[in-house]
Amino acid sequence: MSKRTKLTDRKGRKSRKTALSRNSAWYPEQLFMKSSTPEAKMSALKMLADSRQKTSFDRNHKLGAMSLEIAMSKELPSDDRLSHLDQAYSALRTSVKDNNSEQDTLKYMSLKYLYQINVFKELITDNRPSRSSLDESYKYVINGILGMLDYRGKNKFDESRADENKTTTGMLAEYCTLALLRRFEDQHLKDASWLAIPSLYSEDNSPPGNSLRKNWDVSGLIAPDDNIPDYDLVYRIQVKNGHAYHPYSSKIALVNTMHDIGRPDHSESPLSATDYIAQSLVDEYFGEASRYQENFLDHATDLLLDKIDE
Repeated sequence: MSKRTKLTDRKGRKSRKTALSRNSAWYPEQLFMKSSTPEAKMSALKMLADSRQKTSFDRNHKLGAMSLEIAMSKELPSDDRLSHLDQAYSALRTSVKDNNSEQDTLKYMSLKYLYQINVFKELITDNRPSRSSLDESYKYVINGILGMLDYRGKNKFDESRADENKTTTGMLAEYCTLALLRRFEDQHLKDASWLAIPSLYSEDNSPPGNSLRKNWDVSGLIAPDDNIPDYDLVYRIQVKNGHAYHPYSSKIALVNTMHDIGRPDHSESPLSATDYIAQSLVDEYFGEASRYQENFLDHATDLLLDKIDE
């Protein structure tokens, strides 16, 4: 092989690498998810920040979610983690502010992190969240559920909003699952030894092309002992409002709110199973739930706990 041929080959490989970094919309995100150190994740985050993403909401949401993941890296000093948490809060707030009316419910993707920002902060500073932060975040989750129920009540039969309705229903199922688990902790434990939080960016996404999905929506954390402040990640919960169309890793607990924990008797209500869970959670929070709804939520929680323990 001539020197000229070798040089051309080197240039060809270099140009292909350059093309990947410039033309692949998923490149910074893939690099972030494959990175195993906070420093490598910071490099991928900077690459995304310097790029021109398709919409301001999408870009700011990802910047916020990635910054939050870096903030939760135990390898970093607490001050650095809190600085990244501040950056996450700012980007997520901006993503909600910049969200347009045509994709109104996408804001709940960012709000699920914003609602828990004080919980995340106390996981950094105090290792365990306080009762007041848990109660506050539960209130915000209920408000989010109420907002999505209101949207669905107005638009769920509007064919022009089919994509947004699908997004809303999926987010509603996630919020309901998180709320049921938080409700269980509040009613039966009250010591934050069992904690449900939204999964972080890399946990919530599988890179394109993966045949076996490994992403999940809700993390179930357990503190092994009162003397051991750190939590163990015990449950990886992927939430669906219908059937899953992709296979998932055996480490992922797949929960279908319609069929696994949904309302067994649909004849008494025009609401779907997921909507009924959501409405019952809202009614209970505001002191308006019937005894049937309260019993239903208890039963749904038992089914949920059984499902993730399978």
